[in-house]
Amino acid sequence: KSSTIYLDAKTFLQLKVAQQAIQMGQQVETETTLSDFRPVGGVQMPHTQEVRSNGRVVMRRTISEIEVNATIPDQIFAMPPMEQPVMPGVKTPGAKPRPQ
Repeated sequence: KSSTIYLDAKTFLQLKVAQQAIQMGQQVETETTLSDFRPVGGVQMPHTQEVRSNGRVVMRRTISEIEVNATIPDQIFAMPPMEQPVMPGVKTPGAKPRPQ
């Protein structure tokens, strides 16, 4: 896999990443283009991304809002409680039985 990163000569912002890789035995060329840069928390951030695979657009993403250093509650990262597996007879140590 090889990558080439394209930067704007004046702003040094990353405008595009071109990658070549082998996927399922075939050579694939992917380009990700970044645009619509706006200041967020004192840093220019791209609000639009377009991904092309072998020249065909496979994804366009428009970001409406970027929040820098947002407070995220610790519960977001908590593991959910383990439940008894669906397969009868297979036990998981510490698992709670499924409610009936």
